[in-house]
Amino acid sequence: MDPRRRPAIEPALLVGLLLACRSSSREGAADTADGEEWRCEDHPPSAATCEIGTGESSFQGLIDGDPLPVYRGVQGALHVFGSLRCTGVKPGNLDDLADPDNPVVSFSVIGPDAWLGGYHSLPRPLTPVDGDTAELVGDVLPLDIDSFDALPAEPVLFSFELDDACGAHVAADVSVMLVEG
Repeated sequence: MDPRRRPAIEPALLVGLLLACRSSSREGAADTADGEEWRCEDHPPSAATCEIGTGESSFQGLIDGDPLPVYRGVQGALHVFGSLRCTGVKPGNLDDLADPDNPVVSFSVIGPDAWLGGYHSLPRPLTPVDGDTAELVGDVLPLDIDSFDALPAEPVLFSFELDDACGAHVAADVSVMLVEG
């Protein structure tokens, strides 16, 4: 190689490298809906609460006996939408799914004889909506059911668990009927 020639770095490559190296973390801060920085010492873990629900684009709370609509996705698989409305839970960082401050969430749909679907222990930041209330809305929960005809005729257990970066652990379940959506 001629010592007078230096390899050129394409500008687009340089920008890409710089963007890849920057951190999108907000240094542990998670904002409330009021724009305040979330501080664990202001929110005791024992005060955290969550309501389980459904809804693709807005939260719809569920109580025992409610129907839980089942949908067929574009690739043919059946799923339900899982949603949470929480108070006193550190919401995490919507800009960085790998941020260690994101809550870890599990959803399960459990039939009379077997686990029917959901997911376990995924980092899921919540969206602040009002004060220290935040929501997770429209999470797609795949089901291990092939057709609407195979939906259980009896109630199923729809449950969640959430652990946040401040030590809160919240869990709840409702008994619902799976219905074609």
